[in-house]
Amino acid sequence: MTQTKENKTEINFQPSIKQWKAWQFLEDATTTEILYGGAAGGGKSYLGCVWHIYRRLRYAGSRGLIGRNELKAITESTLITLKDTAKAWGIIEGVDFKYNAISNVILWKNGSKSILKELKYQPSDPDFQSLGSMEYTDAFLDEAGEITEKAHEMVLSRVRYKLIEFGLQQKVLITCNPGPHWIKYRFVEDKEGNPMLLKPNQKFVSALLTDNPNAGFVNLYQNALLGMKSEYDRQRLLYGNWSAEERTGGEFYKDFDVQKHVNNVAHIYNREHKLHITFDFNVVPYAPAGVWQVIGKKAYKIKEFSMESPNNNTRKLCRAILKFFHDHEGGCFIYGDCNGNNRDTRSETTDYAIIMQELAVLNPKKKVDSRNPSVAGRGEFINAIFEKNYADIEIIIDKNCFKSIQDFQNVKEDKEGGKSKKNITDPKTKESYQPFGHHSDADDYFLTKCFEEEYQKYHKKTSSMPTSIPRQPNKNIF
Repeated sequence: MTQTKENKTEINFQPSIKQWKAWQFLEDATTTEILYGGAAGGGKSYLGCVWHIYRRLRYAGSRGLIGRNELKAITESTLITLKDTAKAWGIIEGVDFKYNAISNVILWKNGSKSILKELKYQPSDPDFQSLGSMEYTDAFLDEAGEITEKAHEMVLSRVRYKLIEFGLQQKVLITCNPGPHWIKYRFVEDKEGNPMLLKPNQKFVSALLTDNPNAGFVNLYQNALLGMKSEYDRQRLLYGNWSAEERTGGEFYKDFDVQKHVNNVAHIYNREHKLHITFDFNVVPYAPAGVWQVIGKKAYKIKEFSMESPNNNTRKLCRAILKFFHDHEGGCFIYGDCNGNNRDTRSETTDYAIIMQELAVLNPKKKVDSRNPSVAGRGEFINAIFEKNYADIEIIIDKNCFKSIQDFQNVKEDKEGGKSKKNITDPKTKESYQPFGHHSDADDYFLTKCFEEEYQKYHKKTSSMPTSIPRQPNKNIF
C-alpha cells in the first residue's frame, strides 16, 4: 500500500491476466456491468474484495455494497476473504476499519462505508423495498447466480452515490459459476446457445481455475474437482463451461469418462520420443491441433492448441506448436483431416505443405490418408477403447486440455451414428460455426491412423470397412 501525490491510497497486487482484464473494465468510463464468471477457484471473490477495498480507501466517504443471496454467506465467506486480503496488505481491523456485526456495516477510517446486504427473494418484497433509499458508489454481487435478475437491477438502480463528485461511472461487479440462470442469458449465451451480443456498457470476462495466480492452490483444487462424480459439475466448476448440460444420452463419445480418461499427464512428455501432432482445419471459433505421445499402447494427449482470430491459421498454429516444443529432438508424425491436402482459393499451397515447412526442424513425417475414415466407424472404435481398452489401447488426456475434454463430453450423435454438430451464430460477425467437435475430429484422425491395424481388426466383424481406402500396416509408430 502506497500514498500518491494526491494523498490517495493505492493497492498493489499481482493479478492474473484475466483479473487484470476485468480490472480495466471496473475502472473505465463506459462499463457499468461486469461479469467475472466461470470455474470455481478462479479468484472471483478475491478480485471483488480487492476492488471493494481499493474503492473504499481511494474515495474517502464512498459507500460500497457487498451483496449475496444470504447474509450468512457474506459473513462466513466473502467477508473472511475481504479481511484476509486487508490483513495481507497491512490494513488493520480495529484501526483502519471496524466491522459492526449488528448493523453489518464496515466503517473505514476515512469515512467510507461497506454495507453487507442480503438479496434473497422474498414473496412479501418482490421489488426489494428492503434496500430502502440507500445509494451506493459501487456494488459487488458475489455468487450472483443465487440471486434474481430483479435484485441485480434494483441494486444497479441504486448505484449513484457521489459518482459525479468522484468522477466515476456507475459500476456493478458480478461473480458466479456457470449455470442455467439469468446471468448466462444476460451475458454469455441465449437459450439457443448463441453468444450474446453485449451492450457497450456490459462486459464478460471468463475466469478459469488456472487463472488463479496461486499455483499450489490451483493444483490441489484441480485434483479435487477432477474427483467429482458429476460430469456436469466438473464441466461447470473445473472447466468453466457455460454450455454444460446434464448427460441425458445421445453423446457421440458415450463411453468417455473424465475420471477414467483425464489425468495430469503433461509431465510424461519426453523430448526424445516421437510427437504425434494432429490437425483439423477449422478457423472459427479457433484453429485446433493436438499433440500426443505414445508409450506402448498408451496414448497420452499432452497438449492442445486453439488459435483464435487473428491467429487462427495453419502457419501461426504451427509456429505456436514450434515455440512450445522448440527443443524437441525425437521427431514427429503429422496426422489430420485429408482435406488439408487440397488447395483452395485462400492460398496457392496446401495446409499440409505449410505444416511440413513450418515444422521442418522437428523432422515431420506425414501420416494422412487420401480420404478420411467414416465418422460413425471411428466413433465405434474410439468408444470401444474408452469402454474396455480395446486391443489394450488406453487413452489418457491431460487435465489442462480443456477444449478437448469439452468435445468428448458435449458432441452429440446424429441419427446416422455420426456427429451432430449444432451451429451457433456469432452476434457481431453473424458468422455461423460449430462450438464443439474440432479437437475431437483431429484426435479421431490420429487414433484411427496411429492404431490402424487395430482399427481394421475391430471392423472386420462388420460387413464392410468404415473407411473408403485400404490401409497398410503402420510401422515405426513409437
